[in-house]
Amino acid sequence: MINKVKRGFATHFMADLYLCQRKLWEQPGELIKAVTAITEFGEVCGFQWIFQNSASDWQRMIGVIGDSFLCIQVFPEESFLTIDVFSWQPKPVLKNCCESLIEIFQPQVVAVESKIRAEHL
Repeated sequence: MINKVKRGFATHFMADLYLCQRKLWEQPGELIKAVTAITEFGEVCGFQWIFQNSASDWQRMIGVIGDSFLCIQVFPEESFLTIDVFSWQPKPVLKNCCESLIEIFQPQVVAVESKIRAEHL
């Protein structure tokens, strides 16, 4: 049986963070506290984490925030990480969450893009 995809517009927020000064991936407990603090306001709740590691080459943290999907991929040796947030119902609260995520890592360089997805629906 094929699950039906929820129809409508969606937003895909993407950020590349270079030369992060705050390496929270080295202290997962602190990272969880920081993200929990960001997501505990407004309509954002129910955050769940999945952690994946590949030796020391990369780490991936995947989470669900309400009806949104978050993926943080970290490349520790380069102090580089990517943030992807996909949401069916983009809200100002989610935008604030994305901006706060960037701030907690304190990168020296940031490349950000936001796309409307599923426009054809």
